[in-house]
Formats: sequence, structure tokens, C-alpha cells
Amino acid sequence: MVITDLTMPDITGDKLSTELIKIRSDISIILWTGGNEIFSEEKAVSIGISIKAFLYKPILMKDLSQKYINYWKKWREKEV
Repeated sequence: MVITDLTMPDITGDKLSTELIKIRSDISIILWTGGNEIFSEEKAVSIGISIKAFLYKPILMKDLSQKYINYWKKWREKEV
């Protein structure tokens, strides 16, 4: 699992996600954004990446923890 920001100095989160999927097609990605960027699940799908969850800043640790827990529960049930 990779948790990445959409906006970073050298590469955007969507580009990083695309590159990671080339290396490992079954990788799970959680993407967070400040909300100023317009990025959606539909856009992710349109460029060929599968984002497992989106988080919006400011991120509370309990929200991040809950996304993580929810993902692993689904993974154990083989829904991811």
C-alpha cells in the first residue's frame, strides 16, 4: 500500500501512481489532496489508475487510520 499526496515537488501523486502501477499492477494507493486540486475517482480511472481511497486535507490521524483499517478489512475479505 502506498499513501501519497497529489501535489509534491518533483512528481504529482497521479503520475507517481501511474509509475507504481507499471511496476506492480496490484498495488493499492490512497491519495490525499488539499482540495484545491481538481482530482476525482473518475479522473483516476480515465488515466488508468485505481485509487483505493481519497483523503482531503487537513487530514486527521483518525481519518487516515480508518481508511487504512477499512482497506485491510476489505482485503482480508478479498473485496479489494
